Amino acid sequence: MPYAITPLPMNMEWLYSQPYSKAFRGKYPKTNGLFWGYHWLQGAMYDGFYGLNLRQQKLSYEVMGRRYHGTELYRTNRTFMPMFAETSPKFSARFPKIANAFDNLHMLHDMVNDILASDWIGEKQKEEQINRAIYLLSADAHRGEKPGDFNAKDPAHDHRFMEGMAGMGMMKGGSTQVMEMDGMGWMSMSECHHCSMPLPTGEDAWRASSLSAQGWTMRVRCALCARDMSAEIKGEAILRIPLETPDKTLLVLSKVDGTLTTDTPEVVFLEETAGHAKCNQWSRAFSNRAAFEAYVKKNPKYASVKPLSWEEWSTTESAGEPDTYVKPEPPKMEHSGTHHMEGM
Repeated sequence: MPYAITPLPMNMEWLYSQPYSKAFRGKYPKTNGLFWGYHWLQGAMYDGFYGLNLRQQKLSYEVMGRRYHGTELYRTNRTFMPMFAETSPKFSARFPKIANAFDNLHMLHDMVNDILASDWIGEKQKEEQINRAIYLLSADAHRGEKPGDFNAKDPAHDHRFMEGMAGMGMMKGGSTQVMEMDGMGWMSMSECHHCSMPLPTGEDAWRASSLSAQGWTMRVRCALCARDMSAEIKGEAILRIPLETPDKTLLVLSKVDGTLTTDTPEVVFLEETAGHAKCNQWSRAFSNRAAFEAYVKKNPKYASVKPLSWEEWSTTESAGEPDTYVKPEPPKMEHSGTHHMEGM
C-alpha cells in the first residue's frame, strides 16, 4: 500500500467527478462544512503568518480567527473545497509541491468520505474504491511524471497547473489561464487582481503584496493596488506589503468601516500616481525615511516625489479602476477534464 501523497498538481475537476462524488457533502452538509472550514484555516495560516514577526502574526490571527469562527467554520454553500493557492497564494507560489500535497491529501479525504457515504456501493466495492482513490493520489502512481504533463485521454495523469501558480491543479471549467473563484468570478493567478498587470516572478516574487478578505487571499502588484482593492471590499481585510528587503513586511489591517491601521506607523511610502503599467516601481513602502532615500538615490527619476507618511498614505482616496484593468473572461475552449471513472 503506497503512503506518500503526490506533490504534483492534479486535475481536481476530474477527481471530483467520480460517480460517488459529492455524496458526503449532500448527506452531511454541516459536517462537511466543518471539515472544509478547517481546511480553510489550515491553508490560510501559511500566508497569514509567512514573513511576519510574532506581534504581526498575533494581529493577523485576530482577524482571521474572527472570520474562521464566525463564517468559514459553518459554510455549507462552497462549490468546492478550499484550495491552498486560494488561501495562501504567496506560499503556494514559492512552495508548489507543499501546496499540491495539501490539496491532494484533502481531495483524498473527500473521495474517501464520499465513498463511505454512498449507500449504493457495497462493502467490498467500497474497499476497492478507497484503495483506488489512495493509489490515484499516491506518489507511486505518478512516478517519473512532472508538472505540466498532460494527456487528454488520461485525466488521472493530468498535471497541468494554473499559469503563474504551479501549486494549483486544474479546476472545474477552468483553463491554465483562468479559474472561477467563489464569489469573485473568473480570475488569473498570474496577474494582479486589481490592475491586471503581471505579478512579479522568480527572484522578485517577494515584491508582490497580498490582500486577505471575505475568506480569500489574492496577490496584488503594489502597495496602492492593495490599499485601493481593500477599499472596494466589505468587512475586515488584511494587507501584507513588502518593504525594502524580503525579510520585512508591513502589516495593514482594514476595519469594517474601511479605516486602515498598522503597528508600524513610522513607515514611509513612495506614490507617484501614474499609469498602472509601472505601478510596481512608483508605489512602494519603506520601513523608514532612510530606506526611502536609498531607493530614490538608485532611481533619481523619483527625486522630486514627496515621501508620504503613514497618515497621508492610509487616508488617500482610492483612484478607482486602474487604466490597465481587464476583467478575465471564462475559457472558450480548453476545459480541465472528463467525467469517466478511469485511471487505474
